[in-house]
Amino acid sequence: MKKTTLQLNGVQGAEEANKVGEALNNLSGVVAADIVIENQKAYAYSGDRLLKNVLTEAIGKTGYTAAVVQEEYLSDVSQFKNSLK
Repeated sequence: MKKTTLQLNGVQGAEEANKVGEALNNLSGVVAADIVIENQKAYAYSGDRLLKNVLTEAIGKTGYTAAVVQEEYLSDVSQFKNSLK
């Protein structure tokens, strides 16, 4: 499993964050997505094969932009569950 951290641009409120989160969660291969408005970041949890440009393109289709700032490979399910807390 892979955790991708994206820096968002232009996402200011809950409605916008929900729009971005929905776009990420609707992607095939994304297990979960979390948007944190306070730091303008999105966290996408996916299978190892999902390309990062797929994430940024999905966000782009919502009218916002994003850049990948980190990709982290989680070795087991417990790491995934802990990262969601």
